[in-house]
Amino acid sequence: MPHPFRFVQIVLHFDRQGTPGVSPGSIPPYIILLTANHGVPEIVKGIEAGADDYLTKPYDREELRVRVQVGARIVALQTKLAEQVEQLEAALGHVKQLQGILPICSYCKKIRNDSNYWQNVESYVTDHSHAEFSHGICPTCYETTVKPQLESLLMSPSLESTHSLGTPGALTPVDAT
Repeated sequence: MPHPFRFVQIVLHFDRQGTPGVSPGSIPPYIILLTANHGVPEIVKGIEAGADDYLTKPYDREELRVRVQVGARIVALQTKLAEQVEQLEAALGHVKQLQGILPICSYCKKIRNDSNYWQNVESYVTDHSHAEFSHGICPTCYETTVKPQLESLLMSPSLESTHSLGTPGALTPVDAT
């Protein structure tokens, strides 16, 4: 019968100080230290040296098997987490974000862009973010601006005989949302 842990291969390299190292950007290996050294000071020294788990000889095969399974789960989680971080970093690279102080005209509300050109707020925001606009009229603007203009238009002598929009009092704002 083949050895149940034959598939496990541990390859470590050591840096100049004799510390186990891992290639940059790779998932660190899960290291189970199997040693004849007993006692809490030896366990602490082994884990401080980079081991993730510690077993002493003689070891129980079932205990080693379940500890290897735990290590495999942790490495799988680390791999999945690293993939998700990579996906998030790629997505973040595509995010357009407005930030800082926007130079805006206090009268017409146009925004000055980096080329010293004045743009409408809608075009500036669309160019610098993923936002889109839908237009409507708020109730305050309807009452103070649009309704008086419509009433004036409907009451003008040139349209009095031709309009068919109903009475001016029947005009109400429409919510575009």
